[in-house]
Amino acid sequence: MAKLRKMLGDPTGPRAKALMALIDTQNASTLGRWAAAYAEERYLPILSRRPRDR
Repeated sequence: MAKLRKMLGDPTGPRAKALMALIDTQNASTLGRWAAAYAEERYLPILSRRPRDR
């Protein structure tokens, strides 16, 4: 298992372990598509509400 990095919450908790186990079963392409979809869903709406820089 890779070295754990700083994170909010308990990295050895059951939710973190379950997420890491799920990530370990996926390939890079699947994880990349998930990350892109997540960013599109979560971050793009925030950016679209910002006033445009002039």
